[in-house]
Amino acid sequence: MASVSRLSIDQWSAPQQVANALRDLLLAGEIPPGVKLREVPLAKEIGVSRHTLRSAFRILEAEGLLVHSLHRGVIVPELSEERIADVFRARKALEFAGVYAITMQATGDAFIDQMAASVEQMRQARDDGELAAADLRYHSAVVAAIGSQVIAELYRNIQAQLRLTRAWALRSRGDRDLLAETHSVVVALLREGSTADAARELMSINDVGEERLLAAMRDTKQVQDVDRPMSWPPDE
Repeated sequence: MASVSRLSIDQWSAPQQVANALRDLLLAGEIPPGVKLREVPLAKEIGVSRHTLRSAFRILEAEGLLVHSLHRGVIVPELSEERIADVFRARKALEFAGVYAITMQATGDAFIDQMAASVEQMRQARDDGELAAADLRYHSAVVAAIGSQVIAELYRNIQAQLRLTRAWALRSRGDRDLLAETHSVVVALLREGSTADAARELMSINDVGEERLLAAMRDTKQVQDVDRPMSWPPDE
């Protein structure tokens, strides 16, 4: 468990800076899903007012990384196995539509180029954080091809929920080269104009990701439940 002192920043920092610091810990898996954030001790440790902290909370709530519960306050959302399966269904539907959108418009090559650039970033990633960021950019480029702001916002929320769960259940993102290779196959198929095959490969990538995440959750659930605090920062 990370020490909350890692979040200490200048007292004049804006809410966005506080949100950035909290986001880093959330996506590193150091603040577990399901816990309540304790506003008073957290604001004290960071060195900001409760008003600034609440503003930071709202930024992260808009990103789907925090939720406000009427009875518990601000908590880190936790996905059940059923919810994860449902989130992946939604993600696959959007990415399936994105693949076909890429091939049906004159600007489709620009999105394929973004995907290819993300594959290279996967290959060059120095740590799990960079690898996860490159993976996010890849899949987001697929959905961006649909051209809908509403869908883009929905997809960001879907990705945020999955990233939180992955960060806690999977401390390693897996084989960097294998991830890049599987994603490069989709790029190659799109460049060839093999849309159906590209869609099939992308759905397979999602299926593998879902199975790995669910398996990790089952394997580590007992250990996690013992180690996981009820609130954060944990009581002394």
